[in-house]
Parts: sequence; structure tokens; C-alpha cells
Amino acid sequence: MHVSVALFRLGLLGVVLGGLGCREATSTTEKRSQLAAAPAFAERWIPWGSGPHSLSMRAAIRERLAEGVSAVALDSHGRSYLLDRLNKRVVRVAGQQLRELNRVEEDAEDLTVGGRDALAVYSPFRARIWVHNDGKASGEIVIPRAVAFPGFIHFDSEGGVLLENAFQESYRLGRVGLSQTTATVLRSKREGVWFAADGRALTVKRLPDGNAYLYDGRVRRLWAKNVLSVRLLGVSDNTVCAQFERRQRVGATHIARQLRCLDLTDSAWSFAEDLPEIGLYVPRRSAAMAGRTLAFINPEVSGLRLMVWNIDPAGTEVQR
Repeated sequence: MHVSVALFRLGLLGVVLGGLGCREATSTTEKRSQLAAAPAFAERWIPWGSGPHSLSMRAAIRERLAEGVSAVALDSHGRSYLLDRLNKRVVRVAGQQLRELNRVEEDAEDLTVGGRDALAVYSPFRARIWVHNDGKASGEIVIPRAVAFPGFIHFDSEGGVLLENAFQESYRLGRVGLSQTTATVLRSKREGVWFAADGRALTVKRLPDGNAYLYDGRVRRLWAKNVLSVRLLGVSDNTVCAQFERRQRVGATHIARQLRCLDLTDSAWSFAEDLPEIGLYVPRRSAAMAGRTLAFINPEVSGLRLMVWNIDPAGTEVQR
């Protein structure tokens, strides 16, 4: 079995525009004018199995939820990486195949990719991050237990590791071989994980009225009504992208998911895409952003569904 590849152009999508001075687009022309040209898109179905080009998934039983691939990441070239945790490996999707890059511990749950072929995996259970360079393990970074509600890991521009917590704060953990004391890590706490080109911190809040707002020195309503959660995925120039979840009355889970990108210069949506319903389980990191590329994974009965978009207005082809 192999990875099924389908490459095609998306049609334009209409979205409800919240925010200052925005109103719902009602005509086809208005809807199209709010979004950039259709981005390049690639979809792959990677089968479950035990072979080198398959991924491992443990089906749900009465005493245990389903589990499998727990994270997706992108590099600066738009290539997709998967944390195939039950097979204890990180793989890169390469055309019809999966290329194994590193062996990792089974309790690793999060994955991030940096420059110069660096990648890091994170085990919340052990509070450990393992960094790999050029396919080899470089060492580990210990996360102080005093850091409250740790969430996701990222590389900074200098190759250091950042930790994002549930309060949208970031901590600098340093590099392998340059360990930080607990006091130093705690003092490094900074509001925000992602920042605009001028250095403004970007954070999101969901208020009791069900609306979601972006704070960056201005207050912008991102999405109105029934919002359950918003997670910022990244920022490129003045474009910030996020994954949304909201309540809906239809579907098996009554949850609708969507990826959206906002232009910070004019508060206009530049990208919006509906996502499939929740599959066999929810990966820890189901969506990722690097530069102008977005990726999303959804574990389904027939395999892992990998969706990748290049949202660059030039419409360059997605890496296969």
C-alpha cells in the first residue's frame, strides 16, 4: 500500500467576517473578494499498518481510547513531518513514501522542526525535550515542573527551544548543553507565543458571549457565536493563522473546525478552510504552520489524512 496523493486547486470559500467594520459577505462576488486566490493544495491518505511506509494506530477498546500519530510539523521548505509515536519514530512525507529520520521514545507527544534539519520532540509525562540534528540525537532539555500547564514546543530564530503554555505565554528553555536554571526559565516568561512583524504579541481570548477576539494592541473580533476554542498556529509577515472550533447542531460530534488566516494590516481574512469532523482520536498537534504553508492531520478509519495548503498569493506548488 502506498500514500495516496491528490493535488488540485481549491474553489474560493465564503466566510463570515467579524471584526471592526466587517460585515457578512452576502453575494458570491463579495465572498470571493474577501479571500486570496485559491491556494495550492495537496491531500494524502497514509495507511495504517506495520510497513515502513505505513503508520501505527492502536484502536480504541472499552478501557482505552484510540491513539497513533500525535503531531504534525512543517519545515521552512513546506515539507511535512509526522510523529509516529507508536512506531517510536519521526518520519518525513516524501512523495509516495515515508522517510524515517529519527528514533524517539514512545511517550513523546509533540514535535517541532527548526532550521538546519533540527527537530525536537516533547514528552509531557517525563517533562523532557529531545533535540535531534542531522538525524542524530543531540541531547535533552529538562522542563522545570514549576512551569504551569505546558503545552507545545517551538524553535526560536536562534535555534533555542521555546515552551508555550495554556495561558499563551512562552518560556525560553535554552539549547542542549546550555541548561537553564528554574529561576532563569521562569524569569524568561513572556506574554504571547507569536509576534507581529513590529514585535507586538498576538494573543486570542474567548469571552463568555461566545465570540473570539485577537489582541495585538488592537481588539479584533475573529469569529462570532459558539466559539469553543482558538489556537494560533503562527505568523508570517503580517498574516496570522489559527485553528478554530465551534459548536454546531449537526454532525456526530457537534463540533465544526476551521483554519483561518487574517491579514493584520486591514483585518481581512486571506484564507478560510473547513476541516473534516473529528476522526478516531484528536492528535496533540493536529495543525501546523511554517512560512506560508499550513498542514492538518486527521486520523480516519482508512488511514491518516494529511492536508497541506500553500497560502502564498503567488500560488506556488505545495511540496510533495
